[in-house]
Amino acid sequence: MTNSYLDTDELRDGGESERESSRRRVIFVILDIFDSFLEYIALFKSFLAAFPCANTSIVLFNYPGQSFTLYDEEAEVHNAESMAAIIDCFIFKLEKNKDFRVDNSDFSFIGFGFGSYILAYLTALMEAFPAMHSVTFVNGYFAPDDKLKSVLNDYLARMDDTNDDKMLFQLGSFLFGIARGFGEERLEIMSKRNQIRREGRRYLVEAATNSVDLRPILPNMKVNVNLINSMANTFVNIEKTDVFLYPEEDTATNPRDRQQVYKVNRYFIEGNHDLLRENSPALIEALHRCLI
Repeated sequence: MTNSYLDTDELRDGGESERESSRRRVIFVILDIFDSFLEYIALFKSFLAAFPCANTSIVLFNYPGQSFTLYDEEAEVHNAESMAAIIDCFIFKLEKNKDFRVDNSDFSFIGFGFGSYILAYLTALMEAFPAMHSVTFVNGYFAPDDKLKSVLNDYLARMDDTNDDKMLFQLGSFLFGIARGFGEERLEIMSKRNQIRREGRRYLVEAATNSVDLRPILPNMKVNVNLINSMANTFVNIEKTDVFLYPEEDTATNPRDRQQVYKVNRYFIEGNHDLLRENSPALIEALHRCLI
């Protein structure tokens, strides 16, 4: 797993005692299926520049299958649940290494696309985590529908038709509504920043198709939820997130949990599925509303 830190302590004055006297905000970002954290650094640097936040760290990382990562290609089970368990261990290791202290930090999590699906599992794993402040799902989904499975299976089939990694990058960009209309030069730059291997792509697609419907467990999440959705070509069905807004009684695992005890906010943004590249100013504004 690879990671990067964006820390506002480097951008502000103040002694060590001042930093230790206040709580730290730690924001973890779980990327979409074929993305790389190198593509998100500019977004969150812009976010911190536009909305300076004292004592805030943003943690960007690639999970197994994405660029620059090691993983067990022969693993019997790899799905969103196994990805969430690995990220859970990663967070534990960061705490053990004293990158942050749970007793002096508030944690927010952002998931993009398939990263939202992983985040939902992670939230369930960390149900008793006392410092979880909010979760934000950007064009997220929580149940692989027929359209999504069809696109993923189509991508797997087309992977067998070429050994050209650049072609696979462009094919993935097209099928998933990413970077449509971008010129050859920009696609070349993007592919160099995200040198994902074909084996990694296959690993990730299989992890997504092996995942199950999470909606029965979602209404019981005891954390503030933010939903950010594109208004066009979302690739995922927006109605799949309505479970937070209109939880049905039969989804509750415990009758005492049927009452929503968290706050849900929804924001719509002009643009297609790939808000990171198509409308980053609006995305930054929405993230500010969700996180600050």
